[in-house]
Amino acid sequence: MSIDSTHPKTLALAVLLSALILSGCRHGAGAADPTPSGRVTLQLLAINDFHGQLEPPQGHGADVVIGHEPDGRPRLAVTGGLEHLAGLIEHLRAQHPHTLLVSAGDLVGASPLSSALFHDEPTIEAMNRLGLAMNAVGNHEFDDGVEELLRLKQGGCGPAHSCALGPFAGASFPFLAGNVFKADGSPLFPASLVREVDGVKVGFIGVTLEGTPAIVERKRVAGLTFVAEVEAVNAEVARLRARGVEALVLLVHQGAEHEGAIDGCDHVEGPVLGLAKAVDPSIDAVISGHSHAAYNCLIDGRSVTSALSGGRVVTRLMLELDRRSGDVVSLEAKNLPVLRDRTHPEMRALVEAYVQKVAPLEHEVIGRLSHPLVAPRHGTSAAGESTLGNVVADAFLAATEAEGAQLAFVNPGGLRADLPAGDVTYGDAFAASPFGNSLVMMNLTGAQILEALEQQWQPKKQRILGASAGLRYVWREGAPGAHVVPGSVTLHGVPLEPSRTYRVTVNSFLSTGGDGFSAFTRGSELGGGPQDLDALVQYLRSNSPLPRAQLGRIRRDEAPRTARGVPPPDTHRH
Repeated sequence: MSIDSTHPKTLALAVLLSALILSGCRHGAGAADPTPSGRVTLQLLAINDFHGQLEPPQGHGADVVIGHEPDGRPRLAVTGGLEHLAGLIEHLRAQHPHTLLVSAGDLVGASPLSSALFHDEPTIEAMNRLGLAMNAVGNHEFDDGVEELLRLKQGGCGPAHSCALGPFAGASFPFLAGNVFKADGSPLFPASLVREVDGVKVGFIGVTLEGTPAIVERKRVAGLTFVAEVEAVNAEVARLRARGVEALVLLVHQGAEHEGAIDGCDHVEGPVLGLAKAVDPSIDAVISGHSHAAYNCLIDGRSVTSALSGGRVVTRLMLELDRRSGDVVSLEAKNLPVLRDRTHPEMRALVEAYVQKVAPLEHEVIGRLSHPLVAPRHGTSAAGESTLGNVVADAFLAATEAEGAQLAFVNPGGLRADLPAGDVTYGDAFAASPFGNSLVMMNLTGAQILEALEQQWQPKKQRILGASAGLRYVWREGAPGAHVVPGSVTLHGVPLEPSRTYRVTVNSFLSTGGDGFSAFTRGSELGGGPQDLDALVQYLRSNSPLPRAQLGRIRRDEAPRTARGVPPPDTHRH
């Protein structure tokens, strides 16, 4: 069992350990352990949701909130980039003889072109060189299906552009997925890994997001069963403790929302908090991900952390282990920004090699924008509408209009990055729409379209679809199934008729019920279309320079109202 971190002796040990760290003490690989002879210190360095982010992010995507100014304004730092992540990890490793680097999922998938064109082999190669000890599989590891995921682990050449710089050996680190089982009942990957730290056993349990089948195209996870995270974790805890393992760390691809400073825990909300309370009390730390947030919390006496995304933050956990009991007697966690003050020549060379390889395609100019298009994750109207969502939905419609399509939708989670003002390159478009889904046309009744619109509001989650030009509707806060204002839905100014049939275009993810939009699974007379990225690229080529995208297709009916009873204009929130 873990010792209560609020106990005076534990606090004293933590203060002493913190003082040693902050004093700038350096301990090389051959250095003596500074802890008492009956104890050993393990430094865990954790990342999550790396998403193949080899190159330093640009613009506001590089900014992280590291604190607040006296007047309350956020204090920002420019962060990220593999060479800087590697430089920080190398620096931290040099301070402690016992260090492990771990990942809480989405190491690959939804990656920029410099990794994605090569099927994320560059990211796996980089993590091999960085000495990653393990990765708890996230939902995006399944984006290209189980066979491709297994190839990333085992090695070998695969689809076009694989093995671009020579043979691909696969991941030298284990993948963990304790709650994912194949059709025959066997596990897809191991549930746990035990590492010895100077004679003390430390168990690491890894589980995948239970809801993965709902947010990944169904054919990608066909034949797999995802069981509840807590159930799988507690079963594995029992097995590990039966083997005499007392120090236990959970890596889980589940998270919480937090908009404060990266090392804070103010107003954190999300499912991982309930999970942290429900798992076996023997778990000493929960390293989480999925939500692309950064937080450092203490929940029911155990550390619960997340390190943002894209390699912009590293979580450092200092675990003091008792040699006799094998348990954790103190733990200190801190989220560190990946500043661009340290570099790593080997990682820089690796990134440059792949960047040069992809450059001709990545830098091809495909269009021009008079104003940037903002992705839903970075800015929406008060109604949840985004400029990028509108334009991508328009692109879907334009690509299928000749086949009879009348309106189109895109899911907000499928839009990953903003498109900049000025020249837009193929690489920009790929970053915005990286999943390679194909377009699907279907017949839906007006009633089924209304059902799909209502499914934008799900328990604890709102997902406003990008809608093509011509569709208009108003929504207000309400009970489940009663958000869309009756009679407000129109197509080209004509009220939507519940019994009439309409031709609708969505991506293949939505067509299989992704993100809980089951209404799209009831479409009839399905027809295929181009890939979503190809539709966007062609739309930009054909409509450049694209004028400023307008909002207002979706309106939220809420107070305050104007004197004439009309909702106020939409505003952006970030």
